[in-house]
Amino acid sequence: MVKGDSQALKFDVFSLSGFTDLALVNKVFDIFDALPHSLQPQRYGPYEPVERAYDSAKRSELVSAWLNEECARDDYRPQSGVLCLKSGSRSKAEYLVAWSKGIAPRFNFIGGSATFTGDRHSGGLRDFVDGATAIVTATDAVLGLIDRESPETNNLLSLINLKVRLPEPCWMMFFGAPYVELFGKDRLRNAPCHEAVELPSGHFRLMITSSPHEPVAEEARTRIREHFGRMAFTEPGRAIRVQKPGLVPSFDFRNVL
Repeated sequence: MVKGDSQALKFDVFSLSGFTDLALVNKVFDIFDALPHSLQPQRYGPYEPVERAYDSAKRSELVSAWLNEECARDDYRPQSGVLCLKSGSRSKAEYLVAWSKGIAPRFNFIGGSATFTGDRHSGGLRDFVDGATAIVTATDAVLGLIDRESPETNNLLSLINLKVRLPEPCWMMFFGAPYVELFGKDRLRNAPCHEAVELPSGHFRLMITSSPHEPVAEEARTRIREHFGRMAFTEPGRAIRVQKPGLVPSFDFRNVL
């Protein structure tokens, strides 16, 4: 990437933790509040346009919005919620929280995107990656992804179904307990990628290539598919929703049902 060029990156975090747990909700808001100013939310709301001023000193209002308490009644507690958050800076940082607790098993979700210049070791991008890593840990995520934002990746929430397969390998991938059990620690430690790290939380973070600013080469993706098993990943160029079920973990959906 030429110096001065900008690149939009995104993260997607999928969790089976209960997103109505107040301790978890406050941990995530603590992560947002600890980000540098350029990446911090400045506005929030349940849908577009996102107009309410984000004030970290009014945490109770933010928690109420996360829990969708505007829809609560004496005889009813909301079973789902969506929260949009946006920065007011040139980074164009945006975040989305989506949770559900119903009769159908679904993964709770936190995603984010921002625009950067420079490489991973420049401040903004490093903080973005560190923030995503903290969210993976706080939510005990089953899977986390960080990748370039592009027309092929910006609709991941509507396309992915981890009960069928993993998406195609991307720049950085976090594997939680279900995948650690499925693949084994040795296979994750020895993955053919730029870097494989076991985090204190027990998650494994795989950096497939050294830089997020270029698409992951098909050769690198092929090495990952062959290492973990081709049936674990979606086939190149095909959406997960049209795939036959492949190699998947045994997921515990008790906290989201």
